[in-house]
Amino acid sequence: MSQSLLDTLTKFDKPSDYPAMEMIESLIRILASSVASAQVSRNTHTLCTAISRALDVCNQTSALITKSLTEDVWDSFLAYSKQIDPLEDYLLKLAVEVLDADYLEKSTSAVLNLDTWINDNWEAKRKTVDEAYHALYTDEKFTGAMKKEDVERDHKALRIHDDDTFLDELIRLFGSKVQDSSRLFGSRVWNTVKTFRDELKKSRDSLLTQANARDEEAVTYLTNIALVANGVAEVATKSTDPKSPQALNLRSNKVWKPTETLLKLVVKTDAESKAELKKEWDKWIQLLKDLTPEGIDVKRLKELLSYMRPSYFLQALELIKACRELVKKQAEDSSIALDDVKQAVEDVVTALTKIKSAKTNDDEAHSTLKTAATELQAILSDKSVELEGGKSLDKAVGDGKTTDMERFNRWEARIKANPSSEAKEIELTVNVSGITGVPSQVVKVGEKATLDIVLWKLSSLTELSSKKATMQKWRFKGGSDNSEMSLSQKVEGLTTVELVIA
Repeated sequence: MSQSLLDTLTKFDKPSDYPAMEMIESLIRILASSVASAQVSRNTHTLCTAISRALDVCNQTSALITKSLTEDVWDSFLAYSKQIDPLEDYLLKLAVEVLDADYLEKSTSAVLNLDTWINDNWEAKRKTVDEAYHALYTDEKFTGAMKKEDVERDHKALRIHDDDTFLDELIRLFGSKVQDSSRLFGSRVWNTVKTFRDELKKSRDSLLTQANARDEEAVTYLTNIALVANGVAEVATKSTDPKSPQALNLRSNKVWKPTETLLKLVVKTDAESKAELKKEWDKWIQLLKDLTPEGIDVKRLKELLSYMRPSYFLQALELIKACRELVKKQAEDSSIALDDVKQAVEDVVTALTKIKSAKTNDDEAHSTLKTAATELQAILSDKSVELEGGKSLDKAVGDGKTTDMERFNRWEARIKANPSSEAKEIELTVNVSGITGVPSQVVKVGEKATLDIVLWKLSSLTELSSKKATMQKWRFKGGSDNSEMSLSQKVEGLTTVELVIA
């Protein structure tokens, strides 16, 4: 098993000579590269499987194009012409989903826009991945479509794994955030926060090891609690003014005490407790809304990126990233007027809306983007907001235009694009225990990849397919003490691990 994950997910039967397939192949490379280099920490197994299926459809489409050129009938032409547009659409949605996937775990928006935040940042994103997965496997336009019930059975196992892994990561992140900033909490509040941290893990263990049917509603509630708690902790511990009213409120027992009740109720299965859980959850959310100002809805910005043509994509992305930094800065610094930030975001939305229908490589559209960057840069400078790498927004958008045009010209010249970033790869030896007849496996992955990616690669082995239903109980062990290892651990520095099959 020496083939790397990136190779597996980009194994085209042969590079296509057809311009109609350029965008599809490019997007598959980008998605595969993002997953292989650990730029994605959510929906990993579902996403990997969806990309793998998209690769199969891509290869089938290319074969149909070739076949259509030698046929006297129109069968192959009709088949491939139906596949290209929906495949591009699903891959673009996934590419936008991948772009800001990791922002969620560290977001300060958890205490802003609480009515929509969870839906927009977790459930809606998960839904996008799930819909693409289902469509790629069941849509009859795609060659080799499967029965819906078979796809749903396989997807359920993937979804449970990804959701549980995400919950584990949220719990780990929360513990790390509050432990590193424990000095900011008063002793009584710190005791409450520590109790919440410990009970959060106990609740997770209780829900995910139930002997009876899995309670998805309870798992969703617990994930939502962990999500919001991470956002509250982010703002409470990383505010530029630790003594601001907002930061002090979010480090008080009036915020953290109610979590004790939430965690007691979330593990109960009777109808009365579930009704009480909803009531207490709504009260906690309302409390947080009352303690924090109304936030800024940036959902429209995210949607607009998916409409950008190749010659504007990176320029638009730089504007959106700058808006995100401005919103984050305002959440941390109450001296920045919320109305000013809202207006700045709205101005960028207006500019991007204007160019989404522009023709490819339109001078007026490029001018609109440049003007929007200059105006937003003035606000960033006034509010002392620094962008990644210390670049000015004007420079970032200018560089984005250069790259956009370079890529556009390469497309026009029919030059194949390479993956955006290939991580250095390492070989990891995996000794499999708990099942007979499975030899040690050598897995080749990027050095920044996680054990969760390794697990997905191993789960595709024929020898382990019969055990896939128990995958939630599979565990990695390693290190000098052969202790259990987190699926979020990077493989960098590892040479050998043990996979224990339950």
